[in-house]
Amino acid sequence: MAEHEQDAVIGRVVRECADEGRRAVTLQSEARYIGDELSRLAKFLHEHPELITFDNDSSPPEFFRSHNCKPEEFDSIFLDAAKIKQLCIAIRESMERHLRLFKEKQKFGI
Repeated sequence: MAEHEQDAVIGRVVRECADEGRRAVTLQSEARYIGDELSRLAKFLHEHPELITFDNDSSPPEFFRSHNCKPEEFDSIFLDAAKIKQLCIAIRESMERHLRLFKEKQKFGI
């Protein structure tokens, strides 16, 4: 392989490795956010399920006024098991690609 071709391959590997690393971090951040929301939901389910509302539902405001409390709003997307499953798979795939690219970088001494 000519030197300029090798430089192009090295550049591609370095760029793709960095991109995949950022993608993995972004996906992990999304998972962490969902986990935090699920933890918050679990706490309210355990302590005050009557305060839980989903997706701006139209619970009668009289209930909250008469009980001197405010509703806790949740997005039902956090309950979508298929979305969570896809996210976990995407994280694993991204981490695998990042590791493969990292090893490829090491072969070039980078």
